[in-house]
Amino acid sequence: MTLPRRVAWNTAAQAGARIITLALSILTTALLTRHLGVSGYGVYVTVTVYVPFFALFFDAGITTFVVRSLATDQARSDLFRVALGLRLALAVPVMVLAFALAALLYMDEATTRNAIAIALPIILFATVTVATSVIFQARLQMDRVALSEIVGQLAAATLIVVFVISGLSIYAVVAAAVVGTFVNMALLLGLAARIGPIHPLFVPRRWAVLLRQALPLGLALMIATVYFRADALLLSILKGPHAVGIYGVAYRLVEAVIAFPGFFYISIFPLLSQAAARRDLENLRDVTQRAFDVLVLAAVPVVFGTVSIAPEIVHALAGDDFDAAVTPLRVVIVGAGLTFVNGLFSYVLIAADRQVTLLWTGVLTLAFNVALNLALIPKYSYNAAAAVATGSEALTLGVLLVLVKRSVGFTPAFRVAAKAAAAGAVMIACLAFTPSNLALLIAVGGVAYIVALLVLRTHASLQLRELLGAKR
Repeated sequence: MTLPRRVAWNTAAQAGARIITLALSILTTALLTRHLGVSGYGVYVTVTVYVPFFALFFDAGITTFVVRSLATDQARSDLFRVALGLRLALAVPVMVLAFALAALLYMDEATTRNAIAIALPIILFATVTVATSVIFQARLQMDRVALSEIVGQLAAATLIVVFVISGLSIYAVVAAAVVGTFVNMALLLGLAARIGPIHPLFVPRRWAVLLRQALPLGLALMIATVYFRADALLLSILKGPHAVGIYGVAYRLVEAVIAFPGFFYISIFPLLSQAAARRDLENLRDVTQRAFDVLVLAAVPVVFGTVSIAPEIVHALAGDDFDAAVTPLRVVIVGAGLTFVNGLFSYVLIAADRQVTLLWTGVLTLAFNVALNLALIPKYSYNAAAAVATGSEALTLGVLLVLVKRSVGFTPAFRVAAKAAAAGAVMIACLAFTPSNLALLIAVGGVAYIVALLVLRTHASLQLRELLGAKR
């Protein structure tokens, strides 16, 4: 399979998997919001934000560093097993730390604290899953990762449906999420075993070298993880489950949406790393521009469409009890659109070995995010959390544009972006005259956007396949 086809297939496979898991997420959200109520759903969102946070937080940059290394030197295949051993060694103390902090932060909320205790195995299962996925990412075989994710999500969704029908409590629902994570991990390990040895290597001497090399990138990724989840976590501490339940509807939708560009980053990252390794900055800038165009084309309908039909989305997902989620959804979806391009620029800096500058960007954004959340959440609750989240992404975009310009000489051209904005405006106009039916609104909006892009001949400006096929 040619390189352009491999990139396209990897992105399509992961996007297809996300569409399936998004559909499952919509189903489970509709069930859980009605079954658990606002406060109960708030507990569920708190748990599913808090626990995975630790699996990501203690990644220490190992995953991305290993992918970059394998993409440029396949001979270092045992690096994966060294990294897996390190991740396993970190998992148990991290689980203990997560529970100790939960006992302190939620000492007055027994339900939240107990639910977090049930969910702790997710840290172990998720960290093994992420560590194993690097094999497929470096080989541009992310369809295997997509398959395991679908199966894991399907297992969790099936159990949630059964438990909701049976009238079981929040604890059973959390246990279903744990089972889904385990299934995902087990299947991915089985697929990886077909490629080569997967048993971990416990070599502390090599762990020290790996940590030293990955730490600058790791700190940057840790900080990015903190400020992405800080709003929901601070909201849970300062305002309680009810506020998190309202915000959780918007948060869950955004969390699902921003996974889509992540699949494209994963597919494009080896190409960026290879161009940077051979110091071919012209090719690096070309790949970045084409990727920027694709990401903007994807972000515009998501942002414009969600802002237009937010009431219908909230009502379909959660019902009348969650009507207050409309405003935070409209605000936070703008920030989600910005993450599409922020993620790309972050990967460009990582490929160019500029992770230290990325670290300082994260420190700045984190300070901005936490300070404003602490100041505004007590008075403005979930609306403040949404505004700060979007403001943080806007600040990050401004800083990243400067850093990418200085590091690789890239300044984005906005020809395709302008056409996307025009098509988005056409879409909004069509939605304004469409009856208030969610399925109809989505269909009309999607068709209007695509037709407008075709009329503007936007596809002729991309030439992504020709670019990726030019250099390998």
